Amino acid sequence: TLFPYTTLFRSRHRTITFNSGRGIGEPSKIDEIVADVHAPVLDLLLAETSLFVASGESRLVVVEAAVGLGKMRVKRLLVNALCAAPYQRLLVLESNAEPAEQRTPFYVWRAIFAQLVAYTVAPHGGSPSSFQDVATACPVLYEIHAHESTVVIDIINSVMPFNFPLPRHAARTRPDDSALLDASRVLACLLSDLLDGVAKCVVLGSGTCIDSLSWRLIDELRLNSPPVLMILFTRPPEPIETEAARLHRIITEHEATFMLRLAPWRRKNIARLACAIAGADAIADVVADFITYRAQGNPLFATEITRALLETHRVTLIERPGPPPEAGSITSTSKRSAAGSGSASSVESDSSPRSEEHTSELQSPNAS
Repeated sequence: TLFPYTTLFRSRHRTITFNSGRGIGEPSKIDEIVADVHAPVLDLLLAETSLFVASGESRLVVVEAAVGLGKMRVKRLLVNALCAAPYQRLLVLESNAEPAEQRTPFYVWRAIFAQLVAYTVAPHGGSPSSFQDVATACPVLYEIHAHESTVVIDIINSVMPFNFPLPRHAARTRPDDSALLDASRVLACLLSDLLDGVAKCVVLGSGTCIDSLSWRLIDELRLNSPPVLMILFTRPPEPIETEAARLHRIITEHEATFMLRLAPWRRKNIARLACAIAGADAIADVVADFITYRAQGNPLFATEITRALLETHRVTLIERPGPPPEAGSITSTSKRSAAGSGSASSVESDSSPRSEEHTSELQSPNAS
């Protein structure tokens, strides 16, 4: 389903409504191009995973990129690859932070704990939502329940898939900083206990939406836990001075952190993407130059610009007999369904802006 969106085009805002009945590219072809462009990044991440499996030492890998460069697509490709051979013995735990929950303590860890608890109780046939069943598999819960205050237990209950038993008429108070830090300490101990015994990979997304307490838990896990591979996908740290941004910078810039930075796409890959979106076999140089120049190598922006050009008829799809033009064009194997056999579709335009050539989709690891 395609929804209306607003785009800035030639200094004027236009609201463009896509007609869902019109074809604007094959998703499978677009996914194929994205996978091909990000293959070097995926290879490096899988190499780091292999090092972790071989050495058994904890590692923190950070994939950093500006909005629209494909962090979440790389994350999806990585999780799919880790669920296949030769990584079946690796337990992959995945979670995403949400912008709306940026101030919710430990939000990004809720899904991780839910997956860990379900994995822990599975051999015992228990329910991950039952405190007694989970405590049978993880006895440290009894100690937490006996020694921690009601306020701390209440915070932990908001994170776990089960609830610690509380007195029926227990007084509920607003958690202060001390209680939140105590809860962070308890969750770190519980996380270490649950992670012990099997190689695990924790994949976290949207690092810029992670709250400060979750960052503290990431740091604690990196320093004082059983061997675990953490892979974090994030934008560059925010320039504002908040506790979450400060911890973000400290952790991602640490010398032991393996950093990968995604760079803007090359012109040829932007052209391939535009062809796939338009359902064309070739794209004129002037159109490829314009899209690359306006998008600055950003595939998300290139996608929206290409669709806007098609919907506003700034460019046209034409059918030519025989093979698509070779001189200065980018060709692909996809064809619009409207094109008959022996014909090819291409995209043409009359405008001629210059473009900036981008050199790489992947910057060097630990590049500043």
